[in-house]
Formats: sequence, C-alpha cells, structure tokens
Amino acid sequence: MENCRNEHIWTMLGLVIKVVKESSKFAGEKRKGGYFCLFDIDLGRPILVSMVGEVLAEKAGKYHELSIEKSQRLFEHQEHKSSFESKNEAEQKYGGAIRGRRYIFSFSGFKKEEEDEAIMLAVAELLKEIDPYEAELIAIRSMNSFYPRLLEQFKNLNLLHH
Repeated sequence: MENCRNEHIWTMLGLVIKVVKESSKFAGEKRKGGYFCLFDIDLGRPILVSMVGEVLAEKAGKYHELSIEKSQRLFEHQEHKSSFESKNEAEQKYGGAIRGRRYIFSFSGFKKEEEDEAIMLAVAELLKEIDPYEAELIAIRSMNSFYPRLLEQFKNLNLLHH
C-alpha cells in the first residue's frame, strides 16, 4: 500500500514538473520554476515539498515557505477551494493553492499569484482531483486571467480535454 502511494506521489510530481515547464514558456517574465507543496488533507500536513524547475538561490527560501503557508492556510479554511479566498497581501498571504478531493496543491515561484494558481488548477484537473467545471469556477472567483490562456495552451498540446 505504501509503495503504491509513493508511486502515485512521484507520478503527481512528474506531472507538476511537466505543467510548470510548459507554463514557463509563456508566463510573465519567463519564470522557470518554484516550489510545489502537496498537502494530504486526511493527514492534515504536507507530504511533499519540492523545488520544480529553476529557482534563484535568493528566492528559494521564500518560495519554499510560501508554498507551505498557502496549503496550510487553505487547509484551515475548510470552506475555501483556493487560497486566493483568504489572501492578504499586507501579511504576504497569496493565492496559489487549490483544494482537491484528497490533496491540496500549492505552488509559489511565478511572478503573479494567478500564474501559480493556474498551474495548480491544471494539475488538480489533470489528476482528476477537481473537474473542469470546478476549475473554471475557481478561476472566475479569483479573477484569474492566466488560467484561460494556460487552458488553451494545454488543449493545443492535448494535455487537457474540455
């Protein structure tokens, strides 16, 4: 059982790497990476935090902390689907985490929080943790203008089927 779960986690990380790589091709300021946090809702804690792609050394600690903070905050707000719903820029609390059925997916590293969120929406949808309709509703609620462009790009690459 544990081996199966570990394989599933590594499969998820592989997908995150692929989505981040594709997203970085047309994201603002050509960011190439960040930190991904996979938070297990049943366990109530992160089970994986990983650098994905290229991250400037001076930004690594900040992105690492933010990826965890976003997922933890979303976990604490059980009624929320996105960390955007509890964002507070004055306290450096940003969007970029998405609640799935079993996991919370969080990312920090791109220039705009909407890019972080869009990447996690795509990951959660590809993993069938949320359905396409849920993903679109979350993007609309958070006024995420990057998600439709990402969605179109992924449809062109046959990664998402809407």
